[in-house]
Amino acid sequence: SAEDVMGASEDLAEDIAEAKRLLATATRPAVQAVLGKFIKEMTAKELQALTAAAASEPKTAAAEEAADLLEPAPLKARDENISETVTAPPPPKLAKTAPPAAPATAGWIAPTYGWEQGEYNTPWVNVMVSIEGAGAVKDAVTCDFGTDSFDLRVVGANGKNYRLIVEALEKDIIPDESRVVVKKNRVTVKLKKVKGEYSYDHWGELKKKGGKAAKEKEKTRDPSAGIMDLMKDLYDNGDDNMRKIIGESMMKSRNGEKVDPSDYNPGNNYDDKVPPLGQSNFDPTTMPNLDLPDEPEELS
Repeated sequence: SAEDVMGASEDLAEDIAEAKRLLATATRPAVQAVLGKFIKEMTAKELQALTAAAASEPKTAAAEEAADLLEPAPLKARDENISETVTAPPPPKLAKTAPPAAPATAGWIAPTYGWEQGEYNTPWVNVMVSIEGAGAVKDAVTCDFGTDSFDLRVVGANGKNYRLIVEALEKDIIPDESRVVVKKNRVTVKLKKVKGEYSYDHWGELKKKGGKAAKEKEKTRDPSAGIMDLMKDLYDNGDDNMRKIIGESMMKSRNGEKVDPSDYNPGNNYDDKVPPLGQSNFDPTTMPNLDLPDEPEELS
């Protein structure tokens, strides 16, 4: 019956909601994958249940009346000597069931939004979502938070449904401490930052460039690669003295010599033979011979 189908649909909706809550707190990739697959399968079943419920609804009075009009009427024989009546063959009947109702998730509109994180060391990233009439449907505003994502839904604002899904946030967040603030024509999604050793993370963008693949690659990246990138940037964009310091340090390291920090006193008098500024393709294994003196002389 329609009641049974609707009851099954409600059970599926509760299963999906609980699975999303578990996904928000899961940290193991394998567990996240299993929960994600479960949510996808249950969502498909929920859609099927809603469609079946709509198809099993009783016909309206207007539909019954239209069906009766299609029933063939008996026709009298033209020959007066024939007393019996002849019934015309019935025309093909039209389907009497109404088309299935659109599921509640149909017709989502992606709203416009912006974001900011305030001054240095602030604990929040604020995503401002413009939705006209949001305050009038405050109870119909929900948001599911993950460790690096959120899914905002606003149902019935001025007769429209809005949804904003942002995945692969640039930094991880704390789902349990994140929340939404609903105003008259705006919803603010407040993402709670993860605090580092000294301060809260600073975000350069809302979403990670390259998506989840880039985030996974960054987690498995060799930490020394970041140091080499930093040295390359300093070498390419630094002044003459900085480039001499980096060049001598890399040559000593390559030759197995001990690097003495006192050798890099900014007052040291280095030779002027350095590569031209703007040189690219920094490679510590092919550093040019800077022809530095064995013992740099102190400036008087």
